[in-house]
This record gives sequence, C-alpha cells and structure tokens, in this order.
Amino acid sequence: MSQNLESIAVSGLQKVYFREWDNAQESVDSLEENPLVGAMKKLCDIISDSMCVMSLSDEETGVNNFGKDVEALGEVLGSLAMIGLSHGFKSAARSALIVAASEQENSPGLPILNGFSIDPETSSNFPFVVNLEPPTNLVNEDGNLEAKHEATARALLANDQIPQQLADVLPCADESEVYWGR
Repeated sequence: MSQNLESIAVSGLQKVYFREWDNAQESVDSLEENPLVGAMKKLCDIISDSMCVMSLSDEETGVNNFGKDVEALGEVLGSLAMIGLSHGFKSAARSALIVAASEQENSPGLPILNGFSIDPETSSNFPFVVNLEPPTNLVNEDGNLEAKHEATARALLANDQIPQQLADVLPCADESEVYWGR
C-alpha cells in the first residue's frame, strides 16, 4: 500500500479526533474529581483522622496505648504519599479518569477518549486539572498505528464516523487487519 495513501488516511483520522475533541473534554470536565485521586485522598483523610483520634486518646488517658498504631499509620501515609508521586500512579490516575469520563452521558466512549493525550502545558496540575489534546503522533516506529489509535479508529468505524475506505488504508499491524471487517 502506498505510504502516501496511508499518510492521508492517518491525517483523516486525526481530523476526526479534532471533531471529537469537544465531546471528550466535556466528558472529562463533567467529573467532579478524578476517581482514583478522590479515593486516595479519602484513604489519606481516614488514616490522618485515625492518627489524630488515637493520639488525642493517648494524651487524654496519659497512656501510650496507640503509639505503635499511630506510627504504623504514619508509615502507611508516607507510603501512600510516595505512591501518589510515582509515574505509575499518574498513569493509573489517567486511566481511572478516562474510564469515569467514558461513563458520562455524552461521552464519545472509552476507545475514543483513550486516543486523546493530556496536555502537559495546561494540565500541569494533573490529576486535578485536565485538558485533553488530540494526539499528534498516531503512528509507531514500525509505521503502524499505535494500538490505542487503532482501537479508536475501530470505534469510529463502528460508529460510522469514518468510512470503511479510510479504515482500509490505515497502516495497521498485520495481525490486527482481520478485525476491521464489520
């Protein structure tokens, strides 16, 4: 297949991303908070509150009854802080965000949302502020669509948002081409 045709098809797919951009951003914006970050915050609040209550109890009774428990909870809190700063947590928070956004009423759906990137310049406070941007590099070093963009293309095809002719010329890995038919 001609590389020029594939390049035109990839550009066509990218244009559809731009048309879906508003719906994707609205789905993300409709969330009150990132579910994973919210759960982590709630867990940290529970641990902190427990530490305070136990420490106050010890202070009131004059007995070091909960000292080891407070120390253990402090260690857990420290570990959670390290997890929260890790690259893996940021990746998991992104995943939780797009899954939750995909469940919103006017969401374009998970495979389409996953195709978008989080804008690093305007989302510097991620996971609290999230701005999506359409991807600029849809193709991997082998010249095929990245898996997430191939999944997005399949979802767009199933939704009749791209024509079969465009899907037929997108550069896909050989083993995935069997899935393109309806």
